[in-house]
Amino acid sequence: MMKNVLLILLLFATTAVWAGEKLEPMVPAKATVSGEVLEVINVENFVYLKLQTSSTVVWAAITNAKVKKGAAVTLENVIVMNDFESKSLKRTFDTILFGTLGSSKNWAASPSTLGAAFKVNPAR
Repeated sequence: MMKNVLLILLLFATTAVWAGEKLEPMVPAKATVSGEVLEVINVENFVYLKLQTSSTVVWAAITNAKVKKGAAVTLENVIVMNDFESKSLKRTFDTILFGTLGSSKNWAASPSTLGAAFKVNPAR
């Protein structure tokens, strides 16, 4: 009986540790990404941007904003999501960045401060 109780407690503790690890953020809260807009897709509440950064091509999503192809933009407060399904576009992005559009004075900021925090597969 005591072994069963010990086993249950051990399983509970292990599960709690694993759950805690999954809640940690993937990137720093103040991460930024800068790049040139290659493509713009407007949907009801979001704008999807295909960006050429200094090192790769990546998709990003921001709340509605007027952004044109060819613009130099900086996204702030960036988080990375993998296997994100966009119901409005009826497609899944292997990797997509969500953030806020930086002010125009930051649009010339340095390239991505995310570094190697995410792996991008621009094939989709």
